[in-house]
Amino acid sequence: MRIDRLFAVSFVILLSLGLVVGQASATMIYDLNISNVNPASGDFGTVTVELTDSTHAAITFTISDGYKMGDGGAAAFNLNGTATITPSNSSFTSEGAGNEDGFGSFNTKYTTGNFNPSNQFSSVTFTLLATGGTHWNTDSDVLTANASGYMVAAHLTGFIPDSEGNITGFVTNGAPVPEPSTLFLLGLGLIGVAGLRRKYLN
Repeated sequence: MRIDRLFAVSFVILLSLGLVVGQASATMIYDLNISNVNPASGDFGTVTVELTDSTHAAITFTISDGYKMGDGGAAAFNLNGTATITPSNSSFTSEGAGNEDGFGSFNTKYTTGNFNPSNQFSSVTFTLLATGGTHWNTDSDVLTANASGYMVAAHLTGFIPDSEGNITGFVTNGAPVPEPSTLFLLGLGLIGVAGLRRKYLN
């Protein structure tokens, strides 16, 4: 009886998650967890990509405590297609395309000019309006990997200093994580386990 109840509850949860996934956008989350300085890996921040419709999207850089982004290549991403881009902070100005040290070239880069305290930031959002016939079907369509395999990068200060003082470095992403589709997969796994237990106990 308990197995039947577990199976029924799991089915309802899975159905609910399926409806949510069908209606909601599966925001892409890129963890900034690789750097070109010491430490070589860590939790440096996240970049989220959220699609509003097929021609509108938002890309948000959120930097972890202890670090700030700034200077040349403060924020960079490799856009799939073309778009008019508006940063939420006017201190971020376009550099066009260019290299992020150690992680290859990105077709969209922004600078804050320097690492003066007034030009260091913890977050910024770029609002995108697709142009030139560009359309995105899902959040994962907005960005594409560069020749080195990376989608996003940032220039940060706050790394372990050496004898020369404060150190800056570039960080980039590992594998992207889609949400809430991962919840749907978790629900699918739960209902599968419940089904197997029910089968074997019968």
